[in-house]
Amino acid sequence: MQYLGSRICIWVKKKKKKKKKKKKKKKKKKKKKTKTKTKTKKKEEEEEEEEEEEEEEEEEEEEEEEEEEEEEERLKERR
Repeated sequence: MQYLGSRICIWVKKKKKKKKKKKKKKKKKKKKKTKTKTKTKKKEEEEEEEEEEEEEEEEEEEEEEEEEEEEEERLKERR
């Protein structure tokens, strides 16, 4: 109870404050954009590596063929 003023003698009950319920914070979902970007980047890098390997293999094969042809020519010249 609370006393209000000196001229007016009235006792008034204090109103009880309502307790506020705490709201649960919602967890934010992580964006999946980064994952897809990295996946595509990885795929692109793998494709580039494969292409480079294929090119290197082709070059090696060509060099081997040229060497074989040169050897055959040398053998023919010797005969």
